[in-house]
Amino acid sequence: MPEITFDSLVEPLGRERFFSEYFGKTWVHVKGSPEVTSQVMSWAELNRILSMRSIWTPATMRVMLDRKAVPTEDYCSSLLATGGNAQMRPDMKKLDPLIRRGASIVLNDINTHAPGIAAVCDALQDATGGKVQSNLYFSMRQRQAFGPHNDTHDVFALHCCGEKVWQVYENKEESPIAHQRHQRSFEEAAKMAGSVAAEVKMEPGDLLYLPRGQFHDALASQNGSVHIAFGVTMPKMLDLLSAMWEAAVVSQKMRANLPLKPDSETLSKSLEEMGDELKRLTRAPQFLRMAEEILATFGYDNAYLDLESLVKQDPRYQVNSEIRLTQVKGKSVLAHGKEGVEVPANIIPQVAWVMGREDMSDADLAQAFPAMDGKTRQEFISNLLRMNVLR
Repeated sequence: MPEITFDSLVEPLGRERFFSEYFGKTWVHVKGSPEVTSQVMSWAELNRILSMRSIWTPATMRVMLDRKAVPTEDYCSSLLATGGNAQMRPDMKKLDPLIRRGASIVLNDINTHAPGIAAVCDALQDATGGKVQSNLYFSMRQRQAFGPHNDTHDVFALHCCGEKVWQVYENKEESPIAHQRHQRSFEEAAKMAGSVAAEVKMEPGDLLYLPRGQFHDALASQNGSVHIAFGVTMPKMLDLLSAMWEAAVVSQKMRANLPLKPDSETLSKSLEEMGDELKRLTRAPQFLRMAEEILATFGYDNAYLDLESLVKQDPRYQVNSEIRLTQVKGKSVLAHGKEGVEVPANIIPQVAWVMGREDMSDADLAQAFPAMDGKTRQEFISNLLRMNVLR
């Protein structure tokens, strides 16, 4: 199976051409490989995820029929959860007839529900510097979940199963954000979308990129269409306002009171001084550092725990940072507070090596000291564990 990377997602278009010609500018359809998509989502994987009823709520699973949300009670039942509290959870007996009627299922925030999805999220975050959120859409033939609309983030729609026809409209709203000023009803969005500019038939392996604000909709052309929409939210100047606030707090001028009951002319002058002070603050090195910290932690953590791989690896031991190797009257001592234990001369190099690390494994020790046999290494590690040098 090919590895899931950003390059594999946009092949044969290529990374350089994608970013220079399309990203943030215009939509593009990339004919992809079903082999890549099969690692992300399959029928078996979707059935597995749906069967975990305890992770789904009316907020994370929505059911749509003919552009209308199905009421929660029509697809969920009240179940007792841990602690004895009743919670609404999907009821498969209710979902079955709804799907037979043509209902669509939307699964929100599934970044870490499967390793393939997490891999795509990581690939997109690494390539763009944005943060990625993913939703899965299951649709039945000729039953539409959503009419013309746009999104406040860039969309990478990866088609996994069946077929779906997307309509891309001629209009694109510039720089919409997740704010009530940019919320549209279906009727308003349909008017703003304009005429259909293109129809795109999506098959397993295909990728459709839609820039932020691009109006679009989609309709399954056969039963059982599945795609995952990866929404990439790019950092904006608005995201740096928190750093601006922290910088402003340390400014005496920004903390000063406004003039007493200012008239328009006085207030205008104060606002001009405020702008000058903010300009000065944004040029300070500490503001740049705060902005860099915000951008460095902008993405989501999509780490996926691979237990099968972990159990095949050597255990790793954490070195206790509260213990230090020191010299007392010419002797090497492991000291913890006022207590200390002399280190035998024959293992001083090994102990010094351990104390210079944050963690270690038996394999690391064997590589550093090839003359130590396996039994000697295990005794050495056991002694350090007993002394709480290793954890």
